[in-house]
Amino acid sequence: MKSKLLSFLLLPLLIFSVVACTETPSDDPDLPETPGTIVSPEPGPDAEPEPEEIEGRRVVSAEEVNSFDEAYLRLFGRTYLQAGNLVLSNVCTGAEITFYGTSASADIISGNVTLYFTVFVDGDTEGSFIPIHRNGEIVLCENLPEGVHTVRLLKATSSQNGNLTVRSFQTDGKFLAPDPMPLRIEFVGDSITAGAGVYGTSGEACTIANSDGTKGYAYRTAQSLDAVASLVAAEGICVGARGRMGVSMLDMYLQYSSIVTGQYPAEEAYDIVVVALGTNDSWYMSSDPLYTQADFTDDYAELLSLIRSRNPEAYVVCVHGMMGNDDRVTRGIQTAVARADDERISICPLPEGRSGGEGHPSAEEAKTQSAVLTDYLNALLS
Repeated sequence: MKSKLLSFLLLPLLIFSVVACTETPSDDPDLPETPGTIVSPEPGPDAEPEPEEIEGRRVVSAEEVNSFDEAYLRLFGRTYLQAGNLVLSNVCTGAEITFYGTSASADIISGNVTLYFTVFVDGDTEGSFIPIHRNGEIVLCENLPEGVHTVRLLKATSSQNGNLTVRSFQTDGKFLAPDPMPLRIEFVGDSITAGAGVYGTSGEACTIANSDGTKGYAYRTAQSLDAVASLVAAEGICVGARGRMGVSMLDMYLQYSSIVTGQYPAEEAYDIVVVALGTNDSWYMSSDPLYTQADFTDDYAELLSLIRSRNPEAYVVCVHGMMGNDDRVTRGIQTAVARADDERISICPLPEGRSGGEGHPSAEEAKTQSAVLTDYLNALLS
C-alpha cells in the first residue's frame, strides 16, 4: 500500500520534469548556447533600405518633390499651396529643384494674360526670360550632360498682374534633396524692388514684357550673397497710404501678396530685411495735401516696428535714392530710424538710375545699385 501511494505521489513530479526539460533546449542553430545572451535577428525582407545617394546627395521621389515640401526642393518667397499645387504670386517667388539626368520640365498654369518667369540652370546668373501664355508642360532645360543639375524657376512678373501655379516638376532622371542655404534676405519695396521696366527705356511705359524682378537690384544682391530671397514688393505701393493701389505696405506685409489677402503666417525670421520705399510716397505727398511728411514718418516708423516684431535679430537696412531723392522722404526715413533707437536698423543710400522704363533703373543700373548694397551688407555680416 505504501509503495503504491509513493508511486502516485511521484508521478506529477516526473511529468513536470519531462515538460521542463523539453522546453529549455532550442533546436535553432542561430541562437547561442550561453544562457542570458540576447541576439538581434538579421534584418528581414521588410526592413527599411538605406537611402539611395548619387554623388553624396539623397535621392528623393517625384511624389516627394511635388508635395512642395522644403525637405525635397528649395522654395523662394511667400509661396503657398492650393489644391496641392504651388502658387507663385509675389515677384521672384518660385522653386529650385536638383536632379541627376539631362532634362527637366514643369507643368504650369498661367493667369489670364501672358506672364513671365525666369529660369536659371546650374548657377547661371542671367537666366532665360520665358513667357507663359498657355497652360501645360514647359521645358526648363534639356540636352544637358548627364549628371547633377539645379534648375531655379522664379516668377518675373509682379503680383498685381496675376499668379502662376506650378502643378508638378518632371525629370528624365532622379530628383535629389537640396543643399541648405544659410543666409535669408527679405526685400520690402515697390516697383524698383520688383524690377519694373528693367528692359525698357526711359521713354517707354513699364510693361509685363519689359519688367523682370530677377534683374532688379534686390534679386541681384541676393545672388551676390548666395542667399534665399523673398521679395514683398508691388508697383505703385506706399508705406501707409493706399492711394491708387488700394493696399499699403502696412497691409501687404501681413498678406501673401498685393492680391492674395490671406494673412501670411509668421515664419522663420530673416537674417536681413531691406526696406526700399518712399518713391511713391513722394508722389502721394505732392498730390494729396492731407498726407504730410509727418504722416509718412509715422507710417515708416510703424513699418519698421512691424518688421522688427517678425524678425527680432535681423539687420534692417533702409535704402533710398534709386529714382532720385525727395528731402521729405529722406528726412522722414532718418527720423523714423532714429525713433526706433535700434542699433541693427541703419540707412544705406543707393545710386540713382533712371534709364529704364518710365524712369526706373535699367538692368545695368540695377547691377551698380546691387554692388553698393552688397558691399554694405557684407560689412554688416563680417
